[in-house]
Amino acid sequence: MVVFIPLVVLLSLLVALMLQRIKTLQAFFASGYLISYVSAGVAYSVVFKILFSGEGPINNWLRSFGLEIPWFSSPALAMFTIALMVTWKFLGYYALIFLAGLQAIPHSLYESAELEGAGAWSRFWHITLPLLNPSLVVVLVFAVMLSFNLFTEPYIITGGGPLDSTQTPVMQIYYHTFETLHAGYGSGFAIVIAVISFILVYGLKGLIEKDIAYT
Repeated sequence: MVVFIPLVVLLSLLVALMLQRIKTLQAFFASGYLISYVSAGVAYSVVFKILFSGEGPINNWLRSFGLEIPWFSSPALAMFTIALMVTWKFLGYYALIFLAGLQAIPHSLYESAELEGAGAWSRFWHITLPLLNPSLVVVLVFAVMLSFNLFTEPYIITGGGPLDSTQTPVMQIYYHTFETLHAGYGSGFAIVIAVISFILVYGLKGLIEKDIAYT
């Protein structure tokens, strides 16, 4: 969550701002960013496992600079690498949510601010960001829920290792329910995780969500 949420929010907002500047074939470029989102979780996990493996293309390229990074074999880096993968997958989807919010902002507000002498950063900070609050809340809620529900990527790539560094709540539920056959414990664990995620999402909405009105 610490890596994935800030990264995916910032990058998806940046992509949305770039897409908004495209005047022709905007839908074509926007749909291109959805390719990662519709990619099957197992398929893209296998592809990234090959790319980031010790003998994969990325490490082979890094060796030309005298570097080799244990992306999935290091307990300190494994979850970070998975967070990068998940960011790639959901970047386009969240960017389209931001793009819809940007397109809902009246252009007259920017024209008025520009006439008042407001610069680009001032317009973004005082107009774009506040009026994007509903989209930001949606993206943050989705990102938090996804963080609690992560399963396919760590299960396929690392199996929860190394040294349990990529264990997730859903993997623990799966392990106790289907591998040790302690269905009661797995069900109870699932309820606890659901309550924790609900409290976190509810608190996040209360902290960030604002009533925005403009005329």
